[in-house]
Amino acid sequence: MPSSSVKVPLSRVFRDRAKEFRTMAELFRSEKTREHLLKVAAEYESMADRAAMFELEDADRASL
Repeated sequence: MPSSSVKVPLSRVFRDRAKEFRTMAELFRSEKTREHLLKVAAEYESMADRAAMFELEDADRASL
């Protein structure tokens, strides 16, 4: 398996995970289960927002 030297931003990882949870939520009939999965997705989106802020700050520091 080839290794990749491309670093995926953590914000992207979290946004992708949020999308996965939203997709999973669509598969369930149980409203309680859907609500739980959508809540988890929202938490991942929040983590992605925070990670994006840190990534921007790091980029700003690196450009100095």
